[in-house]
Amino acid sequence: MWFTLSLIFAQVNGTESVPFEPGEALKISQRAWREALEDRPQLVTLSASSNQDDSRSQKLEERLRLLEAKAFSNREWKVYWERQASTARAYADELSRAGVPDGAAKAKALRDWANLSNRKIENQDVYLEAVVTERDALENAIDATDQVEDSKRAQENKPLVSTHENPLHRHRRYLDELDRRLKGQNAKRMVAEADDAMVERQIQSTGILVKAQEIDSKLAAEELRIAKEQSKPSLANNIPWSVEYASYWSGRAKEIQQKFTRLKEDLRGQLRQLKAYQIEQTLVEGRIKYRLSRIQSLEQERLDASRFGRWSQVAFNGLIDWSQRKGWQVILGLLLIAVFLKLGLVLIDSLGRGIQRAADDGNDNHQTAAEQRAGTIAAVLTGLLRIGAFVVAGLIALDTIGVNTAPLLGSVAILGLAISFGSQSLVKDLVNGFFILIENQYAVGDVVEIASQTGTVEQINLRSTRIRQLDGTLHVIPNGSISRVANLTRDWCRALCHVGVGYSSDLNQVERVVNEVGQRLFSEDEWQGRLRDAPSFIGVTELADSAVTFRVMATTGPGEQWAVVRELNKRLKEAFDAEGIEIPFPQRVIHNVQS
Repeated sequence: MWFTLSLIFAQVNGTESVPFEPGEALKISQRAWREALEDRPQLVTLSASSNQDDSRSQKLEERLRLLEAKAFSNREWKVYWERQASTARAYADELSRAGVPDGAAKAKALRDWANLSNRKIENQDVYLEAVVTERDALENAIDATDQVEDSKRAQENKPLVSTHENPLHRHRRYLDELDRRLKGQNAKRMVAEADDAMVERQIQSTGILVKAQEIDSKLAAEELRIAKEQSKPSLANNIPWSVEYASYWSGRAKEIQQKFTRLKEDLRGQLRQLKAYQIEQTLVEGRIKYRLSRIQSLEQERLDASRFGRWSQVAFNGLIDWSQRKGWQVILGLLLIAVFLKLGLVLIDSLGRGIQRAADDGNDNHQTAAEQRAGTIAAVLTGLLRIGAFVVAGLIALDTIGVNTAPLLGSVAILGLAISFGSQSLVKDLVNGFFILIENQYAVGDVVEIASQTGTVEQINLRSTRIRQLDGTLHVIPNGSISRVANLTRDWCRALCHVGVGYSSDLNQVERVVNEVGQRLFSEDEWQGRLRDAPSFIGVTELADSAVTFRVMATTGPGEQWAVVRELNKRLKEAFDAEGIEIPFPQRVIHNVQS
């Protein structure tokens, strides 16, 4: 075909030169340009209308889908014009090199087409900016609409506070109704604010679209100019090469004319839409002002209804209503509650006295450890039971007079949970103190070692233990910090004496003297109640620098070991002095060396 076209061209011009034969590169560039030109994506506009019967959410979703389709279409058109620019420029370069008839003019037109494609590419970015701007606004509006719908469903499913018809309940329902209306107005305000933001972004987006479409219309006019110029053969009409080239551009000119008309209509539609958005923005701003005024009015009404004076009036009306309709029933109920509370307190006191009687040994002049422990447990247990009895009676009394105790119980539970988290150390002290009392680890009057402190127990309660040192220092120790207890006066004790005698002393004599002193002490009436057995010589415990140390040991009653040790030390000193047994003291021998 190329050979025939070249031959005819040569004959028309009256020459007998060698026919024009296009190279392979020219054929490939022409084919690439034609394929890129024909592979046009679908044109998507934003003038689609939604069904008037659709809900707000459906309309927003439909518009969002249209924007997504437009964004995808613009990306396809950008790729299309990028291919146009590259293939048209490559085709123009090959036409210039191949010496095609009228190739210079055609190459210039193709380069103009490539430049036009580059401007089209830039304009697609403007389209995408407009689409992204409106899409973001729609997504925010959809989120706000979903939140409002969730709030409406929650309000619809909210049960009534009570079915009783007294002034207190009616006022409570009135407050709930005000809350519901306030939430409804806030929800509508949120929708209006979301609409305002959406319209603002749509105005911005539409302005960008109008700018892009104006540019697109100018570029379409440039396309149409190039297509019409190239649709006219530059040589005689009977030259097939020129006829075919012009015919192709003539078809393209018709398509571009249709697109140009469609772009003009779309531009006019966007200008109308821009005016509509501006009017809608004014209306939305009015809606926001109205919602804010309604919210302010409802908040003031809610504040007035919640004041103490209003509640006092409602309570007074409720008291009158209650006394008129069922006052005698409530009075009878309160009397029964008072009677049962009194009986419960009597039983609790009887329980405490029973615990104390179980540990009483009949001696009023001396309080044993068991009596002290029983008294502590009885006081703690009866105190807790009395508090529980008053709380239960109070709740039943409130319910009897018509007060809804469910919110009160919920508030108390939440408060108790908060207190438990904030006072874990206090709970630990109480629990540990309870087990100390139940297990009878120590009692008042015991000498104990607790938390590295040694002293006599003066007081035990669930919170702490008080011990006093020998020098009079009082220590208050939280029960939660007590991990180990050493009781020095429980059940029985041992008196241990360590005495040193000189190395020259007869140990058999020492043993005899010690045992005699122990037997005399054990035989005396004053000490028989304190000693469980006679103090005796146990054996040598250490060969010290200046003395031979031996141990004397005796089993004593609880807390008597210190008195026995003091008495043994005194009597052993007197006996050793009488027997001539030396109790040495440290000595130093000094030798003078004559030089």
